[in-house]
Amino acid sequence: MLASWYYINLLFGELSFGTLLLVLFFYGLWLLLVVSLSIFYNTLFKTPGLVAFLTIATVILMGLGTTIFSHVLEWSPNRISNYIQQMIVTGNVPSDLIGAAIVTVIMIVLLIVASVFTLRKKK
Repeated sequence: MLASWYYINLLFGELSFGTLLLVLFFYGLWLLLVVSLSIFYNTLFKTPGLVAFLTIATVILMGLGTTIFSHVLEWSPNRISNYIQQMIVTGNVPSDLIGAAIVTVIMIVLLIVASVFTLRKKK
């Protein structure tokens, strides 16, 4: 991670270590959302290929929905990367990024809880 930070500083200029940690945190939230989607679909279906397809399809559909309804879905998890870019440029964490992170955490929790209930019902 330190080597990546050093390389970014060489290529693009000064980036504080705190900003790098924030970027890793918010991208980590996005990755956790994708993993929790995969876990949820894995509790519903036994076929790994179907689980992968549904996970990718859901992420794509979320992106399309966010693009089409961008004026309404300001706090969509799919907009996290846009807000991260804005955070890097301005040096401040945008309030929309915090909102998108909260929505993402809520979605992660709901997907994990739904996965647990689904597994309990199957047993």
